[in-house]
Amino acid sequence: MSVKTAMYAVNVTPLVTDDGLFEKATAAVTPARREKAARYRKREDAALSLGAELLLRFAFLQAGEPFPTAFLTSPNGKPFAPDGSLRFNLSHSGTWAVCAVSESDIGCDVEKIDPAHTNVAKRFFTAAENAQLDEAATETERVRRFFRLWTLKESFQKATGQGMHLPLSDFSVTLGEPSRIEGESATFAEYTDFAGYACAVCAFSEKRPPLVTVDVQDLLQNEVRG
Repeated sequence: MSVKTAMYAVNVTPLVTDDGLFEKATAAVTPARREKAARYRKREDAALSLGAELLLRFAFLQAGEPFPTAFLTSPNGKPFAPDGSLRFNLSHSGTWAVCAVSESDIGCDVEKIDPAHTNVAKRFFTAAENAQLDEAATETERVRRFFRLWTLKESFQKATGQGMHLPLSDFSVTLGEPSRIEGESATFAEYTDFAGYACAVCAFSEKRPPLVTVDVQDLLQNEVRG
């Protein structure tokens, strides 16, 4: 049975540590992705780029749709498949790459938690969001809230197709179960399966994408070459 709505994730560490797997992954992706990965100076960054496309290929396979021979780009820079109904979005950070797919507009974001980055909250977050940070009982909780807000806000930007053309300070996320944006029909989901990371999906549908974690070896075994 095909899966049209899901959140796929892969830890790309094997691509960093295993030369053979890295070569197989490089050979399996499109020439454009291969060239993009080759431009990275760090093996870790190249592995994330390769892992992202392998996940996307796997997602199309699970949805029962052929992998596009080419992608188009929206005016705001979001890639999409011209010949199918499957919407998708990619993100990566640290050692994790993720891919969200749905038949409706969708966006995802994953971020490695680094306390040094939270000093941008006053600049990019709304007053209401900064108040939620200030209400945290501990610094650890404050950092966790920051990255929850950041991934939720970025996933919303990406789901709308506007990306950074929609300033982070133009909308406010209220943390909760689930989190929400007042006046918006977007549905949020957060995933706590990755220790040391925050991860969120925003979709314009009521269905929460189930998380499917895939091994690199499985991606290379199951993917369809373009």
